[in-house]
This record gives sequence, C-alpha cells and structure tokens, in this order.
Amino acid sequence: MSSSTLIGMRRFLCAMIVAIIMCLQLAAIPVAHARSLQVVMVGTPMNQALPDDLQRTWHDAARRSLPSREGCFTVSYPAHAWMQVPCSQPVFFMPPHIPSYLPRTGPMNSKGIVSRSQSALQTIGNGVGDFVANATGGPISLAEGSFPAITNLIEINDPVNGSNTYSLQLNSNFFTVTDSSVCNDCTGWVQFVYQNMPNSGVAYGSLWYILLNQTSCPSSAWELYYGNCFLSYYVSVPMQPIAGLSNIRVYGQTANGTDSMTVAVGSTLYTVNQPSVLGDFSSAWQSAEYNIFGVGSYAAVGFNDGVSFSVLTSIANGTTNAPSCSSTSYTGETSALNLTSPCSTNGGTLPSISFTEGNGGGTAAPIAPTP
Repeated sequence: MSSSTLIGMRRFLCAMIVAIIMCLQLAAIPVAHARSLQVVMVGTPMNQALPDDLQRTWHDAARRSLPSREGCFTVSYPAHAWMQVPCSQPVFFMPPHIPSYLPRTGPMNSKGIVSRSQSALQTIGNGVGDFVANATGGPISLAEGSFPAITNLIEINDPVNGSNTYSLQLNSNFFTVTDSSVCNDCTGWVQFVYQNMPNSGVAYGSLWYILLNQTSCPSSAWELYYGNCFLSYYVSVPMQPIAGLSNIRVYGQTANGTDSMTVAVGSTLYTVNQPSVLGDFSSAWQSAEYNIFGVGSYAAVGFNDGVSFSVLTSIANGTTNAPSCSSTSYTGETSALNLTSPCSTNGGTLPSISFTEGNGGGTAAPIAPTP
C-alpha cells in the first residue's frame, strides 16, 4: 500500500473520530440548552407551556433585562437577551374608549371611523361593574393582569366584529396632565392592551395614550376621534386561540421616563417601549383595571353559557401594602359577565386584588351595538 493511500486513510479515520465525539457532546447537552440552541438555529421563538411558578420567575427575570431604548422587542424562554423586531402599524384603527358617560363630542377622525354606542345589557365595562386595584402608599410603577383559572370557555362572540375577537385591557385611572406642550390641564389616560382580531388576521400588543375632551391634538401623530386625542404604538403578537386565553398575561410599566407594554404568551414575551408622552403618568398612576372586553370602539363581547373567569390584578408601587378595591371601570368597552365573588386584596412583594366573574348561565347576552 502506497504512503499516499495510508495518509488518506488516516485522515478519514480522524474525521470519523471527530464526528463521533461531536455527536456524543451534543447528546450530553442539557434539555434547557438544547431548547436554546433550537431557538437560535431555527430563528422561531418557542411558545412552550411552563409550570406557573417557573413561568412567572422567568417573566420577571426577562423583564428586568428589557432594553430601555424605544422600539419593539421579543424574547423566548429560556433566554434573557431580547431581540429587537419591527414595530407594527394597525390594519385599521380600533381604539379602546372612555366610558360613554364622559364627554365624547367632536369631529370624526381622519380615518372616517364611526363610533358605536355600547349595549344596554353589558354588566362589566362602560364605567361600571368591574373591580379596580387602588395603590396604597405610592404610585404604581408596574401592573400585571392575568386569568389564573378559566372554566368552561368555549366561545367568545362579538356580534359585530366576529368570533374570538376581544381585547385584554390593563387600564390606568384618569389623571391631570400639566405639561402645557401637550395640553392645558386636560385629563389623560393610559392603556396597555392586547387586541385579538382573527377576522382581520392580526393581533397586537398596544400602548395607548389618550387625552380626553379635546378640540385639537398636540401634533399630527395623534388621532382626533370624537373629542379625544389618541396616540398608539404596536407590537405584533400571534393570534391566540380561545383555549390559550389563560396563557396570556398583560404587563404595563413606567420607569425612568419610559413606558412599556408587554404581552406574555406562555414562554414568549412581546414588548413595545416608548418614551413617556405624558410625564405626569409616573406620579399619577394610582389605579389599575384588568379584564376582557370588546376589541375597541365600544364593542361588546359575550360568551357561551356557564363560563367563569378568575381575575388577578397585581401592582408594584414600592411597598408591600395591600391595595384597596373599588367597583368601577375606566373603559367604554364591555363584557357580558357578572361579578360572582367579593374582591379579595393581598399584600406582599406584588400586592394584588382577585375576584371571579361569570355569566350566570348566559343571562347577560351581548347585543350588537348600534351606530
């Protein structure tokens, strides 16, 4: 056998040995690292179901590493390094609204949207019927809304906008805006919203700034819509099936001059960051409301008979004081649900309120809003 043949055989054997060693090393990678490797290689976030305590721990850790710069970002378990993604533009303008008892007169907005009046039979929303967490001992810097338990949910129906069309709203209280470059002592409002719109093929996490009862807006970036100015920012989120509703959490945060809205869908977070447009918000955020409502524009949602939701609204305000609980609602959208338990308040590292709601056999069915 020639020397060149022997050299070739040795090189082949060495290559085989290296390949075997690499296979053995890959087989020894822990599961968590293997998942991380898969995310990097495939480039698609994994939305795996995690135990609730592990999910919350990872959510908290990931949000602590959220970039402070303006933009939209996403991250998937087990990573903590956020990836910047393009922010979205809405397919159509569907703003959440103030309760109808507040002033809302004025010119139609530039997109020609016509408002709708809310249904007379809705029991949660349009200014009444919900439970709200009120901070004690300092303003809110972070709020979180979730449904720890949902029973017998089969159908979500909006008679105008279609099946499985809804919003999850985390709403602030109304507050006075003192910045003269924005308005002269007008009323402000901030909303952190997830909007699921399957008929339009889209879903968003959105951050909304609203100035109430205005005849003009601070700049062309705002929308003047029936006497209120709206400014909104969006991050795309995959549309969620009805069965996945309990897997969604909505976070709102204001810190160091930046406002953040985060939608957590299981083990993936989607965030939009924006320098705070309303500087008074960080010191004036005293109350937080979380619930499921119509998608926007005074829409109403109903459900199949016998549905029940457990609602948890948590806040952080630098104290361990339990919040107080009041019965009101800050939004104009509605749900055909009734409160079915008293409001419980809890102190601790993340003070919270909790309660249950349902439709009592479906007696509060949705009625299509009238133009």
